[in-house]
Amino acid sequence: LSLAFTVRDGDKVTLPCKNRINIHHNCDTITWIFRDSRGTPAVELVNLGQIQEEAKSDRLSVTAECSLVIKKVTAEDVGRYTCRQFRGNPGKQQGPDAVVYLSVVV
Repeated sequence: LSLAFTVRDGDKVTLPCKNRINIHHNCDTITWIFRDSRGTPAVELVNLGQIQEEAKSDRLSVTAECSLVIKKVTAEDVGRYTCRQFRGNPGKQQGPDAVVYLSVVV
């Protein structure tokens, strides 16, 4: 399950979490992982509904549907975003990853 979005530099984009299982009414089971196109290690942007990435935290938010919103998109945001859902303790992954590829045009 993967989607691709192309947005303009400076735009806002909403990346949907398509694999979300609807029995959950909040996003505390959702983790968003980002890997850029340069092959640097993956970064957890959102862990169990909480925004983690300090550098981008003012530009990131999570909607009621658990989509990831990125404001003022830049070339640094280009890459692969993975929405993963966990359940239980310790968390077991629920369902397949939902992958969104983001590219930016200037």
